[in-house]
Amino acid sequence: RAPILHISGPHWEPPEQDPATSFGLLILDGLVGRRVRIGRTVGTELLSYGDVVRPWDEPPRWEMIPPRLDWRVFAPTRVAVLDERITILIGRRPQLLVNFSERLLRRARAATYLMVASHLPRVEDRVLATLWHLASSWGRVTSEGVCIPFRLTHEVLGEIVGAHRPSVTVAM
Repeated sequence: RAPILHISGPHWEPPEQDPATSFGLLILDGLVGRRVRIGRTVGTELLSYGDVVRPWDEPPRWEMIPPRLDWRVFAPTRVAVLDERITILIGRRPQLLVNFSERLLRRARAATYLMVASHLPRVEDRVLATLWHLASSWGRVTSEGVCIPFRLTHEVLGEIVGAHRPSVTVAM
């Protein structure tokens, strides 16, 4: 059993953990955004159930323009703390190690997909590709179509697709 944290918004300060011994935080439910700022540009990564994060990791020292990070809570969220005790247990069970590693790789693949989608020339195509990505990650099929179980503002969608809010509104 892992310790559970309950997170409510709108902002979150992640707990400090020893990066050498803690595997990370496993999001059990809810929705948080990891916002990265470089200058006046902002990008948001959405994280929900099944994602593993390590918010205490520092940005690499080789980045010449260091990013500023902050966390937003879009829906009440519960996370399991994969502390030193849990990390030892994960290391003893190859299947757990594979499963948790797959979660990290899934997040990296999702980030790559959204990066490529943000390079599509038309904002309408970026929004559509992003909404389908969100639907395939967290959506559920209903009689009316695929339902994404959370609401996002046009501003947040803009931070994901690399567009300003008015452009997202027109695209929608």
